[in-house]
Amino acid sequence: MRKSRLLVLALALAMVFALALTGCNGDNDTNGDDPVTGDERSGGTFRMYINEPQFIDPYNAGESEGLHVVHAIFMPLIYPSHQDPTVIEYGAATSFEVNDDATVFTFELDPAARFANDTPVTADDFIFAFNRIANPNTENTMTGEVDPSTIASQLSAVKGFDAVQEGNADTLEGLVALDDHTLEITLDEPFGDFIQNVMHASLVPVPQDLVENGVPFDGGTVPFGEMPIGNGPFMMSEPWSPGQSIETVRNPYFSGDPAYVDGVSFRIFADVDAAFVDWQAGNLDLAEISSGQLIAMEEQYGVAGNDGYTANPGNQVINGAQAGTYFILVNNTEEAAHLDNPDVRRALTLAINRDAINDLVWESSYQVATDVLPPGIPGFEEGAWEDSRFDREAAEQALVDAGFPGGEGLPTLTLSLNAGAGHEPILELIQSDLAEIGITANLDGMEWATYLDALDDKNYEIGRLGWMASYPSTDYFLYELFSTDNPNNFVGFSSPEVDEMLMEARTIADSEDRAEKYREINALIQAENPLIPIAFYAHRMIASDRMNDLTISSLNNVDFRRLWITADQQ
Repeated sequence: MRKSRLLVLALALAMVFALALTGCNGDNDTNGDDPVTGDERSGGTFRMYINEPQFIDPYNAGESEGLHVVHAIFMPLIYPSHQDPTVIEYGAATSFEVNDDATVFTFELDPAARFANDTPVTADDFIFAFNRIANPNTENTMTGEVDPSTIASQLSAVKGFDAVQEGNADTLEGLVALDDHTLEITLDEPFGDFIQNVMHASLVPVPQDLVENGVPFDGGTVPFGEMPIGNGPFMMSEPWSPGQSIETVRNPYFSGDPAYVDGVSFRIFADVDAAFVDWQAGNLDLAEISSGQLIAMEEQYGVAGNDGYTANPGNQVINGAQAGTYFILVNNTEEAAHLDNPDVRRALTLAINRDAINDLVWESSYQVATDVLPPGIPGFEEGAWEDSRFDREAAEQALVDAGFPGGEGLPTLTLSLNAGAGHEPILELIQSDLAEIGITANLDGMEWATYLDALDDKNYEIGRLGWMASYPSTDYFLYELFSTDNPNNFVGFSSPEVDEMLMEARTIADSEDRAEKYREINALIQAENPLIPIAFYAHRMIASDRMNDLTISSLNNVDFRRLWITADQQ
């Protein structure tokens, strides 16, 4: 089993401020120079595999596939460096300040920034965008129906959030435009880690007129959710073609350093294996490696440099560790009464042979998970989830304790998954493990967006999911996954004590004290086994031999601006 190579992601508050205020804005050149003009690296289209996104409108983009697109066509205020996620890079902001008690965050915006339709980006565009995310009555521009954002909790610390969520206000009181290029965000309580929330890829500005009236295209208009207009290095050249592709070209109005490639073509596949075959045929520049093929690809094409994160010709397999956890979801709600029992959930987690899954499916490339928090996230502790281990005898005893000896009396369970993404072998091994202790289970595969809807609605029994850090924060794991009624609390876990402690942790200024509080919270959560950690992620991607400096960070962000295509293959 490969030793985890995760960078240490956690940032003490003082370090965050020091990094940001020393001017880590090398990626945001606003002097008008175009470094790609006449450069042999400039040109060609980067072709990347993705699964069908659920959303590409940033107000509701919270899953990996949609976030890849958002990352290309939008720019947040600040973001984690692709090379070192402990370093803050400036995006739409040129600087920021935080008051002494971490309740007021003030961002100076790039005055040269413009949207891809050549209109200026102002503080009001951020305020409009953030209010769309916070307001539960926001309409989905593609359906015209009310569709609350799944990422609203990113703004839960902002003053007035509860009033907006409860319908007593339409806008967040804590958002103020001091002038066109100065955004002030005030929180209800001190929350030093809020600076990390701001780095979420979907906390970006959007143009109100286009959201409300549609985007001009081909003599008519299309919904904003079908063809978002952003402030990032790329812009969509045509509306999203579901099941086929999302096409982008370089944004001529982007005020930062332009990308080397002319565009990014996001090729949509429902099946990982089909995408890998297309990569082998030379039609893709980045694809996921099929199960059982990783070692062979490493031997044939070489491992990426920069600890497995940056691909170049001859070093094409990107296998660096990721700040994320693969886990099995268990519906904790009363709708799944037989699973609303900690002893049943304990039996499930003890029955699963994680080492076998890692060896047989992932070729030992992942690290077996004994905590929901991945290494490098503050509060991580090896073995923190004490039942996250394989112990068939203990699993059988847990079934006896639950009142279902040998599985007797327990109905057949349904293991749901998003089909075609390589998860079938994992769920089949789990199905076999459960059968060994007397539990019968069937698999139910569905399309990705449909599957996410089922999770959102708690319309499942047992499922699978991965949680990848969008920014280096413990709060992003424990608060998002386990706070009561959080949209990302897919298992329906609820504990007033945990909720209270999570809010208390946010106010702790000292990073070590805050990490210790998170360890206490994590211990309370794991005792209930609300979900089942399986493994800590590592990339399983492969680049074509025409790609250079193709970096995918430990946060799963592709550095679209720095990759380039060999001149004679553009």
